[in-house]
Amino acid sequence: MIRFVGVRTVQPFLAFNAPVSGGLLVVEGWMPDFAMKEAVAEFGRNHDSSLFVTGGPLSFGAPLSEYRTYAELGAATIAKL
Repeated sequence: MIRFVGVRTVQPFLAFNAPVSGGLLVVEGWMPDFAMKEAVAEFGRNHDSSLFVTGGPLSFGAPLSEYRTYAELGAATIAKL
């Protein structure tokens, strides 16, 4: 029971969203395409100066092995969108 209460009460803290326009937009490279489309739209709406994609290394032998990191994969996805 205690674990359930802890999980329920932490969600609002983790889901906090208060964008500030005109700055930097940072997104995770592992996000799915629909989320990347929303990130591109958000970048355009807020007139941010830069968009950064973050992410760690992709596993070797993965179907997307042409990209070394999730950051490279995310940046390629955004470029195609």
